[in-house]
Amino acid sequence: MDIQRGSALLAAVVVLATAGCARDTTARDAAPATTAGADSGFGKNPATGGAGAGATSRPTPVRTTSTPVRTTTSAPRTPDERPNWARLVQACPNRGQRAEIQQILEGDVTGDGRAETIVARTCEASTSYWPSTIEVFDGASDPLRPERIGEPLLAERHKEDEPVVTGLSINAGMIGVKAYGTSPKGTHACPDLKLFYRYEHRGDGFELVWRDSGPGEKCG
Repeated sequence: MDIQRGSALLAAVVVLATAGCARDTTARDAAPATTAGADSGFGKNPATGGAGAGATSRPTPVRTTSTPVRTTTSAPRTPDERPNWARLVQACPNRGQRAEIQQILEGDVTGDGRAETIVARTCEASTSYWPSTIEVFDGASDPLRPERIGEPLLAERHKEDEPVVTGLSINAGMIGVKAYGTSPKGTHACPDLKLFYRYEHRGDGFELVWRDSGPGEKCG
């Protein structure tokens, strides 16, 4: 009887010892637990502190749209669409004498906001020169058949100055003219005057409002 009790007691001790070893082995082999305070931050997004800093994120595609810009350019006029100024200006006085265009200038000289065309012309001469005239064509008229405003400029100075235009300008709505000319003591072969005129739009035409002169270049 005592032998049976001792065998049972020994068997119970062996079972308990085996169970304790199993628990100890399981505890030692388990992965160590981590705490929030020991986090090194590796694997977090540096901008937000969240996970994924070390990973490469795929950018979100941005859809762009563009509106085409329409540009309007007027085609240059062909020779057939341009006025023939040599035919539109006042005819030369002698039969067979051709007009020669000296200068053309565009600008508003009537105050209506439209550019007039200012044309200086002379006539061919067999010797020396022929005095110039200036005609102003209305910017509000048909560009292929422009209408002249008033009478030709400089015509009133032909007898005294015999001017030949060398320059045109527009200043404060007035037409400025540079020319050389011949005084009563000079000759066409050697013009002895430098001339300056200023015309202003008044009524249906243009009036000479300023004139100045100086000695011309000496002929050799």
